[in-house]
Amino acid sequence: MNRNIEIDTLRGIACLLLIVNHLIGAPLIAGLKLEEGNGFYYFNVLLENIRMPLFSFLGGYVFSMRGISEGSELKVLKGKFIRLYSPLIFVGIPYLIIKMYSGLANSAIDINENYSGGVLYFLSILYESKAHFWFLQSMLLIFLFLCLASMFKFNVDKFLKELIVIFILMSFVVPADILFFSFSGFVYLMPFFLFGMFICTKPSVNVAIGRLSAVAIVLFLLLCIKFIYINDDVTDRISILSYLISFIGLWFIFSLKMKVDFMAIIGGYSYTIYLYHIFVISFSRQVLKHFGVENVFVYIIVSLMCCVVFSKLFDDFCSRSGLLSWPLLGKKPVA
Repeated sequence: MNRNIEIDTLRGIACLLLIVNHLIGAPLIAGLKLEEGNGFYYFNVLLENIRMPLFSFLGGYVFSMRGISEGSELKVLKGKFIRLYSPLIFVGIPYLIIKMYSGLANSAIDINENYSGGVLYFLSILYESKAHFWFLQSMLLIFLFLCLASMFKFNVDKFLKELIVIFILMSFVVPADILFFSFSGFVYLMPFFLFGMFICTKPSVNVAIGRLSAVAIVLFLLLCIKFIYINDDVTDRISILSYLISFIGLWFIFSLKMKVDFMAIIGGYSYTIYLYHIFVISFSRQVLKHFGVENVFVYIIVSLMCCVVFSKLFDDFCSRSGLLSWPLLGKKPVA
């Protein structure tokens, strides 16, 4: 299958933003544990309404390109289940074990009295939101929704705009802390997935430079407002301001129609990067710390390079074996 270089470029950008976000972490708490008020933290916060929505948006765009044919719902759902749930078992559980016992974790372990022993805690990642694996559970719920809609003859494509509005309104009502199978994350990501489907159904046109410039100015002003009120409720993930930044930002980035070869190469390994970047970040951070490195830019550059190189080598290696590709990458091996 020929890859779409524009989509892969955006995937690459999303991966880099994700890596930087988890590397920097929250001030004094996680990641590099930088002092409060550092510029890197503000960079992450300002782009939080673009980062994960971009992954969901691209998922919706690609899904709409392929669609679901009548009678293929169970086949599609089976494929998505293997793709998204296998890594929860074979990557997620080891992740929690390594985080607890390796000493590489740079943030507190969230085990509590709800788990009567470590085994239950490790297994909880199969049904409860944990670390970055919440995205896999939420996306699986999205595909379940779409497959069920198709089975019941509900034409989602005809009501994309209405569904976007419905799920946005739901996000203001549904509690943000429903951890069971990352249901809150599902409600949050669904509008952006549907937006990707909506954009895909529209004819591809070149947007005038003047119009793009105007949108860029609006986006910049919204980000300025977010910066001014960065610690207020108005900038919460579920807020009118955040949704405006997300939808305008996604449309703007997509309309740029960027084709950057090296970013597209990174984007081609986006899923592997998503699954394993935390492991690589933790290891590279410990190595640099051992050698006394303090420059944040060095941490960022080295971590980005290590994540990309490792993911490519690991993906290429595992893809040759069915014993490794299915459980560790969630995909069938290459022929």
